[in-house]
Amino acid sequence: MKFLPRLAKSITWFSFGAILGLFFFASFLYIGYQKTYTNLVYLGVTFDDVNFGGKTQDEVRAYFGKKNEQINLTSILLTSPEITATIAARQIHFGYDEHLFAKQAISVGKSDNVFSNISLMLQSYIDGVNLPTVYHHDETKLDQLIKPLQKKIDTKPTDALFTFQNGRVVAFQLSRDGK
Repeated sequence: MKFLPRLAKSITWFSFGAILGLFFFASFLYIGYQKTYTNLVYLGVTFDDVNFGGKTQDEVRAYFGKKNEQINLTSILLTSPEITATIAARQIHFGYDEHLFAKQAISVGKSDNVFSNISLMLQSYIDGVNLPTVYHHDETKLDQLIKPLQKKIDTKPTDALFTFQNGRVVAFQLSRDGK
């Protein structure tokens, strides 16, 4: 019975030492991982399932820059019964925002909040963090290109006309929907 207090004291100190050791180990892992990826994207950070882990901000920007070169070769065909028009993607600056994507990829897990950073580091390493890609375009350029087409296509609606005079129809016109 005399050894019970001594055993409890030993278990308490051992547990304290184990917890303290685990804390220091986790802290060193966190700091080491953070320093290793100072100017790199954390492992598991993806855009549309393309992994950019270990890449620099410039490499991410270059990747989407190449994608934009391919997109700039694309044309958009607008058709209606009255007119057909083609708009090149480069005319309206259609494509990825490569600077935004590079900034987003490099900033995952690198905020001022330590707990958020730890959470995002673990999440990206274990499950991955998939960031969405979106296209952008210049709305004013698109409006400038569509405005002349709009004038050719737009038609006002016409009401039906049915006029009687002396028991006879003197004027008749079908209605038309506008577009």
